[in-house]
Amino acid sequence: MSIERELELRLAETEDALVERKPTADRDLVRKYVCAFANSIRHPDTGVLFLGVDNSGNPSGKIPDPEKTQIDVRSWITACYPAITGVQTYALTIDGRQVVAAVVPESRNRPLHGAGFRPEWPRNADRQRVAV
Repeated sequence: MSIERELELRLAETEDALVERKPTADRDLVRKYVCAFANSIRHPDTGVLFLGVDNSGNPSGKIPDPEKTQIDVRSWITACYPAITGVQTYALTIDGRQVVAAVVPESRNRPLHGAGFRPEWPRNADRQRVAV
């Protein structure tokens, strides 16, 4: 089965600990959910963040350019610290509308989660990186 078909089947299921849906591509929400998945997913499972769908899984029509959205998602998660690797993005057409799926595997470097430091700007040597 192709990854696109697998994603379509996961989109049709109810939202759960491995599936999150958002009607638009919002930078802060993408970072939040990608970090949450990376922190909690255990191999072989993956978490999927669907962008451009409502909570029922219906396409919202709010992803006009799925290629740009994929580039944005990959750019936004580079701000997460430590780096989250292995995230794959896919453009899907569901009922004639564009949807983007970000597939998040387990992270070997657990991203920071905000405990015990100022979560917006944790220190790493002489650099500051946004944590979500």
